[in-house]
Amino acid sequence: MKLGIDVGGTNTDAVILSKEGRLLGQAKQATTPDILTGIRQTAAGVLVETGYSPERIQGIFVGTTQMLNALYQGRGLTDTALVRICPNPSRMKPGIGWPEGIARHIKLVEHLAGGVELDGSRRNKIDFSGKIGNLIERLKESGCGAVAIVSTFSSLHHEEESELAALINRALPEMSVTLSHSVGSIGFLQRENAALLNAMLSNVMEKAIGGLSALFSELGFRCPYWFVQNDGSLMSLEKARAYPIMTIGSGVANSLRGASFLTGLDDCVVVDMGGSTTEVGLVLGGEPQELTRNSKLLGIHVNVRLPKATSLAFGGESPIYTIDGLPQREHRLTDVFLQLYPHTYLPRRQPGADVPQLEREEAEHVIKHVIDTLRETIDRVQPVKERLPIVLVGGGSPLLVDRLFYKYGETIHPPGFQICNAVGACMAPVSWQIDRIYWLNDRTKEEIVDELTREALVEVERSGGVKDSIRLVQVEEIPFDYYKGEVIRLRVKATGELQL
Repeated sequence: MKLGIDVGGTNTDAVILSKEGRLLGQAKQATTPDILTGIRQTAAGVLVETGYSPERIQGIFVGTTQMLNALYQGRGLTDTALVRICPNPSRMKPGIGWPEGIARHIKLVEHLAGGVELDGSRRNKIDFSGKIGNLIERLKESGCGAVAIVSTFSSLHHEEESELAALINRALPEMSVTLSHSVGSIGFLQRENAALLNAMLSNVMEKAIGGLSALFSELGFRCPYWFVQNDGSLMSLEKARAYPIMTIGSGVANSLRGASFLTGLDDCVVVDMGGSTTEVGLVLGGEPQELTRNSKLLGIHVNVRLPKATSLAFGGESPIYTIDGLPQREHRLTDVFLQLYPHTYLPRRQPGADVPQLEREEAEHVIKHVIDTLRETIDRVQPVKERLPIVLVGGGSPLLVDRLFYKYGETIHPPGFQICNAVGACMAPVSWQIDRIYWLNDRTKEEIVDELTREALVEVERSGGVKDSIRLVQVEEIPFDYYKGEVIRLRVKATGELQL
């Protein structure tokens, strides 16, 4: 049996699924400020509901907003040093345009003259042996707990980043080291931003792993657990420690995968109305779709793989704004819907609860704004060539049933809609994704694709994928506007069911 846990902005959900995917039990609690308390309550609650002992659980799958919350709040972040490897010192200050609560954690900026050109030629060969001593001393004096290393064109040639990281790890084993080529892709600034944010989250993730490990042991679980990452697949604790930024979008990814599983649809548009936000995303071929470029976190360009979804700033528990534009905090969006549609069934709402009343004109205005915004967003998400079914999930989704009147396709509200994210966490596969840039000197594109395909399939099996379930789900060529025919970026992804 599997235990799936999803920590949302408003609620924390837990489900127990059989190996075949049958729902055996569920629990829901309000998300607590420390997150762990809510996880403890839901995990213990679902065990009580089902009567199962924790020893029967074979694996635990966790999707959490903890890393995202840390960035939004600017709390718990690690003071970080930045080391740039490039021919000349950059005059651009790192963290420009960042929220102050995050930017203030960049405590030291160092430059090493070196770097590799796009074609692999070196402008300067770094003599690390002569420079590492002074750099180590400055890192020690800075008090930083993490360092981000960024080299020009390291997406193609990462040797200098890796060499410097090995020397720092040897001298300062307690310091977390992030290499830009391992978290970002093309674009020096985007890779630098991603590396810095990842490094800043290192202590938050370390504490999360420590807390979860102690909690699960306390509750009597004796099985391994995994985090869900941005593409809706699993990551080991070791990988989560190294790449905490890869869990930022796990909640949305869980929603997309859960909606696909609950409906049996491989292709659909998903509308997930939670307590504080509504997410609209796309599933194709059974896989949550990802942004391949121009991804942002808190307005920061990062080029990190994130779910391809639009987040709307309203959910069932959101305070509403009336026609005059003033916030009415005693009114929630759910209350306004129930004022006009009093027979809407909400699983967690007690019958007979007092519903604050607005003027009818104001209530109609609020609901029209919500529905119009959703329709416009769905239109943007839908593929151009066909209109896919719309799947409504999340605790607030009953408010939308029979309200969208979507003219282009079917609207589905599946059983289990309220615990969709936790189900998605349970169904997360093992995956291996490769995103690399190649200079086509002496090999053809087809030869490289074959090599990457074999590597991805082998790595999924090595990571615990059931051999018969492993499949290739993506082979994508992303062309460059320059160096046509010489440089190519390839993305290859394979997935497989986890062997428990």
